[in-house]
Amino acid sequence: MVNTDAAGTDTTLLRAQLEAEITQQALVLFKDLRREYSDMNERLQTRVAELEKQRAEHTQQIDDLASSLKTALRKEKEYQATIRRLTREVEDLIKDLASLRNENVELSREVAELRQEVDGFRSVMRD
Repeated sequence: MVNTDAAGTDTTLLRAQLEAEITQQALVLFKDLRREYSDMNERLQTRVAELEKQRAEHTQQIDDLASSLKTALRKEKEYQATIRRLTREVEDLIKDLASLRNENVELSREVAELRQEVDGFRSVMRD
């Protein structure tokens, strides 16, 4: 059976040619899409690798910062303990200084009294 159009032209051959052309165009489009997909996939894999590298670097930086923070906190505790110890020592020294000042005042009074006695003996000896 032959397919013909209104003008009596055999459409079977035209249909086969159109189908072949459509199939060829579809193959070209499919190859183009496959190439674009491959290129995009490669770019995405490269970008993922870059992001993974950045993530690893950032993770290392976070680990380093956490370690530094732990060290800083430990040192802060040590410094605070040293400050408390030194504060106690300074307070003790201030107390000792106050005691020495009181003792100095007492000794100054005693010296003044002894000088008066010496002056008294000297005036008695002169007379």
